[in-house]
Amino acid sequence: MKRFLNLFFLIGICGLCRAQLPPELSAPEHWQLDRGVVHRKTDGKDRIVLDVKETEKAGRHYAEIPINLSAHAGKYTTFSIRMRSRGWKKDKKEPARRGIRFMVSYRHPETGKTVWHHSWDSWDTVDWEKYSGQKPEEWKEISFFSRLDPGISDARLFLGTENNSGTAEFDLASFHVRQVFRADASDHICAYSERVRNTPVLRGVNGSPHPMKEEDIKTLHAWNVNALRYWISAYAWEFSGKDLRELENRIEKRLENLDRIAPLAEKYGIRLILCYGLPPGGRRSDATLEMQHRPELAEFYVKMWEKIARHCRGNSAIWAYDLINEPQQTTELPISYLDLQKRAAEAIRRIDPEIPLIVESNLLASPEMFRFLEPLKMKNVIYQAHMYVPAEFTHSTLAPYPGNIRGKQWDKQALREVLQPVLDFQKRHKARIYIGEFSARARGIGTEHYLRDCIDLFEEYGWDWTYHSFREAPTWDVEKEWNGKTHVPSADNPRKRVLLDALKRN
Repeated sequence: MKRFLNLFFLIGICGLCRAQLPPELSAPEHWQLDRGVVHRKTDGKDRIVLDVKETEKAGRHYAEIPINLSAHAGKYTTFSIRMRSRGWKKDKKEPARRGIRFMVSYRHPETGKTVWHHSWDSWDTVDWEKYSGQKPEEWKEISFFSRLDPGISDARLFLGTENNSGTAEFDLASFHVRQVFRADASDHICAYSERVRNTPVLRGVNGSPHPMKEEDIKTLHAWNVNALRYWISAYAWEFSGKDLRELENRIEKRLENLDRIAPLAEKYGIRLILCYGLPPGGRRSDATLEMQHRPELAEFYVKMWEKIARHCRGNSAIWAYDLINEPQQTTELPISYLDLQKRAAEAIRRIDPEIPLIVESNLLASPEMFRFLEPLKMKNVIYQAHMYVPAEFTHSTLAPYPGNIRGKQWDKQALREVLQPVLDFQKRHKARIYIGEFSARARGIGTEHYLRDCIDLFEEYGWDWTYHSFREAPTWDVEKEWNGKTHVPSADNPRKRVLLDALKRN
């Protein structure tokens, strides 16, 4: 009997240990491990450990294991895991060198093709040191958010890297698969003042973070632009945003430039949309806002909006405040992307009760995320999406448009399907919609067709829009074109003609 009880006790302990691991994971003996990767227990916890030497970095270094995703099939799902690392370096000269990767793959149940979902690569040199201030040995959560295909069950989890070296640990007990974001269930109907309701459709461009001149405003007037998305603060590649005093100085300089161009914009009938570009503290390497993790940075962000609102109150050239550019959130955070914008909106309303406010959707203002966007119960709130879908065309130019891109036919109907969640939101809440950015690289084949199809859809739905971008990066600038080797000045090209033809509607 005693021997039986001991055996029962041991089985119970083993079951308890197994129960600590997430239900989606297969048994530990099913791990497949590449060079430099081991599965072991440390302090009684299951971990995957990477220890890849510089001399052994070539090739893949992954741990992979079967996982069961049947409970999450067809759902918008967050994957997360805790990890810590040291020594991973990013080198633009070595495009095959990857950061730390957290991925899931499965076979599409209908096409049989392999589908991949993954986080942004994580790098010590960017994520911990430059932005978050965390030390490399500290644990942190990495995550990603994806819509899983219906009918799936068997999949594989990958933890590791390719063609890189360093050390890392993944805490397997922290691996979670869950539904974080709730679908919008609000029945709120948006209310707008007579001024907002009577304002015609806005059609224009994004400016750049560089000082704007009278010549720029005159050019936009000649193009028939009636809206300019004007950037407050800097771009991330110019300034990290960690030095808050420097960030405030940059905002003040932008306001000085605004004061110079606002009378010209008003003279030429160009409405200014002030966009808060660089968040205090910057972004982490997965593009999440550091101020969503640190309340003191969120307070500074609200303080800056109060400063901007007091400075701009009564300036009739300013049409609206765009609260934050491209928020990003894939998992639970101390401050949600929407709550952050709500705090800024409430602070501005205490100073200016009427000026329109613009709220952006999650995942970098994704149209898809309008499914989960709940409207603010405030007057004169406009809702913004950005249109860079498919990114394999707009940013990577992998194939012509229209055409087959990674197994899917992309044309105007496909773009209509992408924008459907935004249209549904508009109809459900009677909301005013603004496409703050849309574009495709100059080197793309068929870029003019993509721009025309986008604009046609915006016009069909009655949405405001601003093209990205005017006299900023050459690849987006319609005053430049790609000659096969570099971007060169261009007085006339198909992209520019599409944009100027659309602006004639003003």
